[in-house]
Amino acid sequence: MKRLITDGTLFGVPFRGLARLIILALCPCLFLPYKATSLIMLIVAGVFLVMPTVRDKIFEFKSMLTAAVFLMLTGMVAIYSGNYLGAKRTLVFAAMVIVASASRTLMTRRFFERLTDVLIISGCCAAVHSIIEYILNRDVPNYRCQAFFTNPNFFGTSIAFCIIICAYKAATHQRNVALYYLAACLLAAGLYLSGSMSLWVVIFVAVLLILILLGEYRLLIVFLSVTAAAVTALLLIPDMIPRLGELSATIDNRVKIWSFAVEQFKNSPIVGKGFFTYKFLYNQLHTTQDIYPAALSHNVLLDSLLCHGVVGTCIVGYAFLQYFGDVLTTRKQLKSEGKQYPIAGFIAAISIAVALYGMMDTTFVWVQTGSVLLLLGSGIGAEEREVRISKAKNTK
Repeated sequence: MKRLITDGTLFGVPFRGLARLIILALCPCLFLPYKATSLIMLIVAGVFLVMPTVRDKIFEFKSMLTAAVFLMLTGMVAIYSGNYLGAKRTLVFAAMVIVASASRTLMTRRFFERLTDVLIISGCCAAVHSIIEYILNRDVPNYRCQAFFTNPNFFGTSIAFCIIICAYKAATHQRNVALYYLAACLLAAGLYLSGSMSLWVVIFVAVLLILILLGEYRLLIVFLSVTAAAVTALLLIPDMIPRLGELSATIDNRVKIWSFAVEQFKNSPIVGKGFFTYKFLYNQLHTTQDIYPAALSHNVLLDSLLCHGVVGTCIVGYAFLQYFGDVLTTRKQLKSEGKQYPIAGFIAAISIAVALYGMMDTTFVWVQTGSVLLLLGSGIGAEEREVRISKAKNTK
C-alpha cells in the first residue's frame, strides 16, 4: 500500500518500473531507420512528460534546464531562418534529451547493466544485418554496409559505441564475460564492413581510458598487445583496409567542408540558423557554388558555431559543463567513501574519445547515434543515487 502511494501504478505496475521497461524497449529502436527512431522517440518523450513520478523529475537537473533554453532558442532561430529541417530536428533532439533525463532519474546499477546489454544485443543484430547486406552486394567494389542507417558512418558509430560497452563489461568482470568478447568480435566485423576508418581510433582511445581509469592493467597489456598485432598486420597487408588509399581525398573533402562552414559562419555568427545549417545552406547554394555535399560540418565545434552561433554554442557548452560537473562530483563523493565508480569512469572515457573524434566527424550528432550516447550518459544517475542514499544514512 505504501508503494502504491509513493510510486504510483498502472494496472498494478509501478510507473517507474514501467518507464524502465519502455526505455529498454526503446534501445532496439535506435538501430531502425531514423524516421522510425525519431517517431518512437517523440512518442516516448511525450509519454514521460505525462507519466506520474517521472515527469516531476525530468527537469530536476541544472543541465537539463540549460539544455531546454538552448533547444527553445535554436528552434526559434531555425523557424525564423526558414530552416524547417533544423526545426524538426530540434523537436527530435528535445525528445532525446527528455528521455535521457528521465533515464537518469530512473537509473540504478542493475538497470544500467540491463540497458547496456540490450544495446549490445541490438548492435549485434545490426552487425548480422550488415554481414547479410555485404553478401548480397559482394560484387559491388568497395561496398560499405550501413544496415538500416542512412550512412555507413552513422551505422559504424553506433556499432563502435557497442564495442566500447563490451570493453566496459570486460573491465568490470561481468558474468559470462566470454559472451561479451564474442559480441565484440561480431560487432567488429560489422564495423569493418562499414568502412569507417577513424572509428577504430575512437574505440582504441575509449578502451584504453576505460582500462586505465578502472585500474585493469592486466587487461590493458592484453589490449595493447592485440592492438599492436592488428597494426602490424595492417602494415604488412594494407589491402585489409581498401579505403586507406582514399585518405588523402577524404582529408581534402574535409577541408572543403570546413572552409565553407567558416565562410558561412561569418554571415550569421551570433545565433546561426539552427540544426543542420550546413545541409540547409547546401540545398540553397549548391547550384551556384562548388560545395561538398554533407549534412554536417564534420567538426563538432565548427558545426555548433555554424548552426547555433556563439550564443548557442556557449549555452550548450555550459550545459555540458554542468553535466560533467555532476559526474566529477559524484566520482569524488564515492571515492571519498571508498566505493567504486565504474560508470563515472566509463562515461569519462567514452566522452573524451568522442570529443577527440568530434574534431574530424560529427556522426554522433544524429537521432540514432546521439540517443545511444545520451542513454549511456544517463548511467551516472545510478551512482548519483548511491550518493543520495549514503547521505541520507549519514544524516540519520
